Amino acid sequence: MRNLTPAERTIVHQIYAAAQPTQPTQPKRKLRTFFTGNNTPPAEINSAMFSQLESPGAIAALAPLVAHPDITISTMALEQMARILDGHDSLNLHWLDQSIRSAYYDPDCKSWLENWFQATVSTVDNLPFEGRLLVTALTLFCCHNNGYVRMRALERLALADMETAIRVSFVRANDWVSQVSQIAFDVTAVNLPRLQESQLIQYLHLVDQLTNKTRRDLSAIQRAVKDRLDSDKGHEALATAVKDADYKLARLAFKVLTEFSYDPGALLQLSTASKDVVIRGKSFNLIHRLESPQSQYALLETLAADRQPLICKRALYAVVEAFPNDAEPLLLANLLHQSKGIRNTCKYYLQRLSAVNFADFYINHLQSDNPRKLVSAILGLSEVGNAGDWAHVSHFESSNDPRVRSAVVRAAGNLGCMPPAWFEDKMIAGSESEARIASEILAAEEDYSAQDVVSLLWKSNDTGRHRRIVKIARKKSKWDYLVILLNVHLKNPESDLPESALREWFELHYQSYWFVKPNQETLDNLISLIDKAKTVKSMKILDAIEKYVFSLNASEV
Repeated sequence: MRNLTPAERTIVHQIYAAAQPTQPTQPKRKLRTFFTGNNTPPAEINSAMFSQLESPGAIAALAPLVAHPDITISTMALEQMARILDGHDSLNLHWLDQSIRSAYYDPDCKSWLENWFQATVSTVDNLPFEGRLLVTALTLFCCHNNGYVRMRALERLALADMETAIRVSFVRANDWVSQVSQIAFDVTAVNLPRLQESQLIQYLHLVDQLTNKTRRDLSAIQRAVKDRLDSDKGHEALATAVKDADYKLARLAFKVLTEFSYDPGALLQLSTASKDVVIRGKSFNLIHRLESPQSQYALLETLAADRQPLICKRALYAVVEAFPNDAEPLLLANLLHQSKGIRNTCKYYLQRLSAVNFADFYINHLQSDNPRKLVSAILGLSEVGNAGDWAHVSHFESSNDPRVRSAVVRAAGNLGCMPPAWFEDKMIAGSESEARIASEILAAEEDYSAQDVVSLLWKSNDTGRHRRIVKIARKKSKWDYLVILLNVHLKNPESDLPESALREWFELHYQSYWFVKPNQETLDNLISLIDKAKTVKSMKILDAIEKYVFSLNASEV
């Protein structure tokens, strides 16, 4: 079931078993897996069991408990379902309705389930709950598979809680029972005009989902909501929603706002200032609404300064195409972008627009006080320079900023001016980001042998760095990789790293045939290392690898 974790599923089984301790005979067919239960012994139901259920999927599982004959059990279930509903947005209502209605009643299942599946209008009229619990129970009965029950529950819900009734009515408006659908239309027609525009925003999710419903003509409801929002107050409410932390609501509000005659400048100001990259990206679709070329260029200039590479690159493409004579300043500015792809794009176009010495450009910006620009300048110089440019970069090796030091390590790899021993020092004593970059460079170095990797391993006492070393080892041949893994086990016998890596190696390679075995020297070395490894700490996977290696050693070429 959607969003129901294995642990929650187990708890639901326990609750169902405890709700009727006497287990029935083996059912003829199942009503979802939790309705028939499992072999878990019944336990006494308590509120702590319900409190562990937090996902929306738990509501569909607990819904039948609303009609449980024991009022204590039904109350505990309703209290938890009310908490879950309060903590999740309206997007789940359509799914919840379908999930609850998709269940079917099996007479061989627990007998108390009949109270839910055979519920009547009388059941809804006589619910023994009040306040928030009553609203939650009526919401669930609005998703019942009996049309009369849904109709009566919606009528009562409209009297008990207007806002919840409107929310449920957006779902029930597409009901296949015409009377239920008509009540939903009436509820929205009567109550929507009473709401403030800021209150209507919370229903945007449900209104948007009506677009995909085709059983009824729901355009009247959609039109009523959008007509209310297409006003000064509605525009203000939508503009506020675009800044909402709920990115789904923010994107939907922006989508609705673009459909109205809203000031293009204000709309683009909202989109470019948004924290959501999707909304910022939609700014490109609105450029045509700006009449003057100056305004269009100003917008592209803003987007070209975006830290998200995809947006920045798209803006640069648009500037080069629409304003080729004014593109150079933006291209020069983005030579210091944090993305290598953006820097390469700028170099590509600048080579065609003007004569720029990129190495001199980056050397001049090595004096920048901005750490981000300094990092980009170091990386940029390493991408266009040569080994002689290391002199301009090397003194940043002792910087207090780990980002700068990491850029220096990357630059050393790009320039190819430092020996492997220098990168080994970064692997052992550098920051985590320095070690990561150094490991990538060593892994790509063809002349860096397996013996070099083993030597590096024994120089380091940091388990975290050992994981980096294992990643380097993966680039070697399978036999060299095994040699390194066995050394990792000898170096770190108590770590879980060697066992998991050895198991992975064995699963990949144990089916290799004798004619792909290593040379005799490597075989002898492996046998010796396995013997030492078993002495340090014996593991089943070592026994399996030993058997495999011995079989290769015994085979004839």
